[in-house]
Amino acid sequence: MKKIIHVSIICLLVFGCKKNVNVPLSFDYGSVKEGVYDNTYFKFKLPVNPDWYVLNNEEAEELYESGKDIASGDNESLKKALDASMINVAKLFNVFKSEPGTVTTFNPSIIINAENLKNYPNVDTPEKYLDQAKEMFRQSAMDIEYIEEKKDVHIGSQDFVFMSVKNKTYGVEVLQDYYVTLKERFAVAFIMSYMTEADKKELYEMFNKLKI
Repeated sequence: MKKIIHVSIICLLVFGCKKNVNVPLSFDYGSVKEGVYDNTYFKFKLPVNPDWYVLNNEEAEELYESGKDIASGDNESLKKALDASMINVAKLFNVFKSEPGTVTTFNPSIIINAENLKNYPNVDTPEKYLDQAKEMFRQSAMDIEYIEEKKDVHIGSQDFVFMSVKNKTYGVEVLQDYYVTLKERFAVAFIMSYMTEADKKELYEMFNKLKI
């Protein structure tokens, strides 16, 4: 199911990703201390289940790069667009229920990205950001079914938009919940991927304790 993991990661990207991201000098990628992921730049904290596996930078980079190629498929225009715009997304946090490589039907995850919107002045609301995401999905090799959308989801001090999709790529149905907010001219996206209600419950036990 490694391809499915890759696809679940590329679903998060709208304008691309790269290690050397276009971010301010004061930018903070955050870190996990005493069971809590803490990001001082975006001012939020997320408790982490100690039994889950937090990806290091090298592991995250490998999955994102593979996912990009899988999602673009034979669409050379999309592949070039992703390659040409890989300076906008900071991969803040990636946690999986099991270490990558573990034999399992699907490895549920929470992934947090921050996408720099400096060069996209028209994308000035979370709703417009999701519209861009949908356009990327449309061009990709993925089979996406939209389940639910909500506006004005209030969490802490922030207003989010919510989107739930079913990713049916490779014949396996993976559910993904997106929560997106704008902060410091970045689109900050929290994405939860899962297959079972039990895994969803574990994911939301973490996400529901988000302080932002």
